[in-house]
Amino acid sequence: MKRFILIFFALVTGITSVFAQFADPAVTGASFSPDQINTGQTTLLTVSFSNTGSTPIPVNSIEITISTAFNYYTTDSSMAPTGPGAILFNWTHFGTTGSEDVWRGTNKVEIGAFVGEDILLTVTGNAVSPGFETTNINVQPTSNFNKFLDSPTNNSIQPELKINQACPSAPVLSGSTKSNVCPLTTADLTTLQPATVSGQTFEWHTVASNPTARTIVSQPKQVPAGTYYLYAKDTFCYSPASAATTVIISACISPDLIPNFTYLSTTFTKNTSKTVIININEISGGSTNGTPVSVFIPSSTGFTYAFNPDQTSATIVNLETVNNPDWTMTIKPTGILLSSIVLIPSNGRSRIAITITANTPGALSNVTVNITPNGGGENNPFNNLASLAQSIQK
Repeated sequence: MKRFILIFFALVTGITSVFAQFADPAVTGASFSPDQINTGQTTLLTVSFSNTGSTPIPVNSIEITISTAFNYYTTDSSMAPTGPGAILFNWTHFGTTGSEDVWRGTNKVEIGAFVGEDILLTVTGNAVSPGFETTNINVQPTSNFNKFLDSPTNNSIQPELKINQACPSAPVLSGSTKSNVCPLTTADLTTLQPATVSGQTFEWHTVASNPTARTIVSQPKQVPAGTYYLYAKDTFCYSPASAATTVIISACISPDLIPNFTYLSTTFTKNTSKTVIININEISGGSTNGTPVSVFIPSSTGFTYAFNPDQTSATIVNLETVNNPDWTMTIKPTGILLSSIVLIPSNGRSRIAITITANTPGALSNVTVNITPNGGGENNPFNNLASLAQSIQK
């Protein structure tokens, strides 16, 4: 009796061990590396597939499906999954299904017991995601159900990927050096910047990477000599640095402005008019700096002065070119004030034509021009006055 029981136990145990052997397709892991990318960037999805059972998986009996979050990141439909695990399958791209981008593979070879390899798939970020978005990966039997058992607990996995806003591209500058324009002793970096892009701003820094509040250039229109880098910045991040810009500051000679006149005669008869040209000359080899140059002409008893802002020429002996459009006139209680921000070049001049009309017979006076000190960077106030005698016959 005992012998019979032992034999029966052995048979039962043996039968159980035979049926305990089965194939088991499984996804044992999946992850994106990196798991956060910017729009336009790519990342690699690694899926660890394995037959965790003790018998082979027959050909054409399982399929694995990889469905990425199409609204935020997708695969290239012309590039099937790669890697040692991918070659076990025939892959088909099913395009977009709902909000997913789908690859499906059917095993084209028998997959041995405990055989496992990685399947690799590249995805590209298309749109900023609100958080980590899920890719669905599933493996399931499709035939030969009577040849192996399958544990459904390891048939699915859901790795996640987050898509952030892409950082701006490095700005492309219009030049690699910048110099001051005399008499300024600083340079304007902003003239090298490209056109702005909506949602972005520019910042100049003194470092070629990792810009911070400590490295920012607070006044990029007025920088000293040095090396500078431009960054584009949006809500999320900085761009890479632009190419380096070298600022070179040259010594300047301050301008010295002196007035004189071009005229034919200043002896009038009553009710006649003549043109006099006032020349504002730079004589020291330093141009004006773009700040206003002002010229005051006091009123003269017996005479009237007129200025035409559109006048570009005047006849004295010959036809003379004048620069009236560069000047604006302001009427003052005691005379007229003419102002200009147009640069007078080194050793150059700006010419103002005025019309003088004689009103009172016998009047004697001077037409006087006074350049306001420090205008345009002018630094010598001792030669800013010029006078020209004028008279009206009785």
